[in-house]
Amino acid sequence: MPELLWKAYIDFEIEEGERETARSLYERLVSLSGHVKVWIAYALFEAEPIPIPRAEREEEEDEDEETEVRTVPGDSVRARVVFDRAYKDLKSKGLKSERVALLSVWKNFEQMHGTEADMAKVDGMMPISTKRRHVDPETGETVE
Repeated sequence: MPELLWKAYIDFEIEEGERETARSLYERLVSLSGHVKVWIAYALFEAEPIPIPRAEREEEEDEDEETEVRTVPGDSVRARVVFDRAYKDLKSKGLKSERVALLSVWKNFEQMHGTEADMAKVDGMMPISTKRRHVDPETGETVE
């Protein structure tokens, strides 16, 4: 239940165009929970455009009410920093499946916003899945 309150508060601040306030809320939530979903939402938030602050919108609305809400572009560099922090945090906690989930979202992000080098970096961080083989003592066959 508290997660829903945090998310509603962050969404409200984003709708208001308050990126710095939403960023500080994400930082507080990450320090409290450290959950992979929070890290992913935080990184994607940094990359997405948000509306300009409400005070600036109200000045413009007086002139023309039919215009679309202008947005402030996201910052893919900040998003990469958040992804990297998340990866290191999850790695330090030994959360392997959460790291794989984070890396798959990060890889999709790099396909949309990054270069080949960025995608190669994320691919290099992906864990290598191996099959363990051993010789069955009864039959002498190699078993996976």
